[in-house]
Amino acid sequence: MIRKSSELVEQAIDAGEMGRFNKEVWAFDSGVPLHFVRKTAEAGPSRGPVVLVHGFAQNRYSWHTSTRSMANGLAAYGWDVYNLEMRGHGRSRTRNGPNAECFSDYVNDLSRVADHFEGKAIFVGHSLGGAACYAASTQSTMAGVVGIGAPFEFGRHNRTLRLICGLTRVARPLMWRGGQVHTGAAAWFLARNFELADVLSHGLPVTGWQ
Repeated sequence: MIRKSSELVEQAIDAGEMGRFNKEVWAFDSGVPLHFVRKTAEAGPSRGPVVLVHGFAQNRYSWHTSTRSMANGLAAYGWDVYNLEMRGHGRSRTRNGPNAECFSDYVNDLSRVADHFEGKAIFVGHSLGGAACYAASTQSTMAGVVGIGAPFEFGRHNRTLRLICGLTRVARPLMWRGGQVHTGAAAWFLARNFELADVLSHGLPVTGWQ
């Protein structure tokens, strides 16, 4: 990996508690672009590396906000924290970089990360990130794996989503080999009209949880 930037910051941990941290942005210098934000206590880490892996359609801010930060909390306890953004997400989304075409793409990326840490890193994954960590641990050595809401059965309790899944299963033989449905245009619209999308989501029968 290569370090792209470094600075000393004062940021929130939780409930008004503040701390001073070394913040570094790291990137893999070969293969699929993957970026990390590394956080350590001002005095440096006293424990091993922890890799935080976000869930579906999320990014590094799943673990770090302006008022509460799991990344900073772990760093304050001495851990060497690497907040990873998976391919196609956040800093890892580059102009010419590939997006994931299937679940195994995320698994292979995490396996590459685990190999870099030579089996010494603990992986903490949420939802899709947790499931990918479980799968990657069968390919590469990890010091430990913690899953939060992983794996998550997104449409189990939603009749509309179950119906859509059933229809796509029936239609699978009619689809072209390797066909993919890309949602970039929808994501662009939602990102620029979040308030409207948030209101509409309460009236549409496609909520994945209850």
